[in-house]
This record gives sequence, structure tokens and C-alpha cells, in this order.
Amino acid sequence: MVFFYTIVDAQDKLPSDKFENVKKIIYKSQILNEDRELYIYSPKDKPEKKYPVIFLLDGEVVDNYAEAMFYCKNNPHIIVGVANRNNRNRDLIPVSIESRPGSGKAEAFRNFIINELEPYINEHYSTNGENILYGASNAGLFTFYMMLTTPEKFSAFISSSATVGHCYEYITSLAINEQIKPLLSNKVLFIHYGTNDHLSHVIDFLPKFAELLNSVLGDYLSIKTVKIQGGQHVPPNGVLDGLKYIYDYSK
Repeated sequence: MVFFYTIVDAQDKLPSDKFENVKKIIYKSQILNEDRELYIYSPKDKPEKKYPVIFLLDGEVVDNYAEAMFYCKNNPHIIVGVANRNNRNRDLIPVSIESRPGSGKAEAFRNFIINELEPYINEHYSTNGENILYGASNAGLFTFYMMLTTPEKFSAFISSSATVGHCYEYITSLAINEQIKPLLSNKVLFIHYGTNDHLSHVIDFLPKFAELLNSVLGDYLSIKTVKIQGGQHVPPNGVLDGLKYIYDYSK
């Protein structure tokens, strides 16, 4: 099954329009001082059953959501799509960069996820405490940032075409922090990118960052890197292949 990555605009359908049992929810964030758009899928099953949660950054992107939904047909999860089409630089890039106006406030978005969003999902849905985080492009960078600053909140991470070149020295400094190693024990990371990515922030930096992660964290964290030969920016099937790897590894 093949999917294509597209950014949703005002004319496109959203996950709540396209998929059965996906609800659009507006969450009023006190941390961010704004409303945040969520797309939440909850399996129709016995109410006493508890499920793992897939958090999809850029959760308004229908193709990403479709991959998660396809996997969940036979492997039920709760899916939480978090829209990022507004203020992407602010939300997803952890350092201030002149070429990316508004960047450098990812800490606030991280705090929103761990202190507001995750507790909200746990309160209103039947969760089992297992969380998976997916992000692509700048959200892939943010996924690394989350993994290296608050690893205890997630059991697995999927990062596709991460723009680590935006802040390579900073993200590297997080990866080589000795204190993070034991916190990543028994967790899983799936890295995914195309060899023909047109963004230098990806292709010039992500391969060596993946090697660094294997070198310094490979004894603690299970890491798989998939290079899509000829693939462009955010190749299809990152969500789907990442989920398959996570659960194949855990067997």
C-alpha cells in the first residue's frame, strides 16, 4: 500500500472528514495560550479494553493519518493527530534561527504535549500507558528533541526526513548527554528518509546524525534507519513501516 505526503490546505479534506470515527476537537491550551486542533480516533471495542496511543504531529495531513488507520485495522490504537499547519517554526524548531522566523519555542510545545495533551487523552480515553510519537520534516526534528529531553513519556519514536541541520550542534549535544542513556533503555526509534531529499537540512545532516545515535545510544535504544533510494522529502510509508518495526521488535 502506497501513500503520498501532502500538506493539507483549506481545500483538502481533514482526517475527521475522511475517516469514520475520527473526531475533530479544539483543545484550549493554557500553556500555549491558544486553541489547538486535534483529530482523535478511538477504536470501537469493549469499553474496558485499554489501547496504546499514536501521537501524530502534522496530524491534519490525511496521508499520514491514513497510514496509521491502515495499521490500526488489525492492531487497534488510539490515534491523536495534532495539527501543526500554523506556527510550525515556533512549535517544532527548538532553537532560534534567523532564516526561520518565530523559531526557538519548541519547549512550550513540548510542555503542551506532556503536561496538557497526554493527561487529557489519558483522562478521556482508555489508554494503556504506551505512547508512540511520529513526526516528519520539522516535526521529525521535534520528535528527536522530545526523545532526547523527555524520553520517559514515550515508548517509541518515528522520525521521517528530520531537518536536523537546523540545529545540528544543539541536537547532537542532547544525544551525547550521558544522563539520557538509561532513560532510553528498551525504547525504539525508527528513522526514515529519502536519498534524493531536496532539503540540505535533511540530506547533509540526517545520515551522520543517525550514525551518531547508533554509536552513542545503540546499546540502550533499538534504532532502525531506512533509506528510501530515490525518495524525496518525507517518502511514503514512514508511519506504517515505523509501526511495523516497533511491534516486530517488541515480539
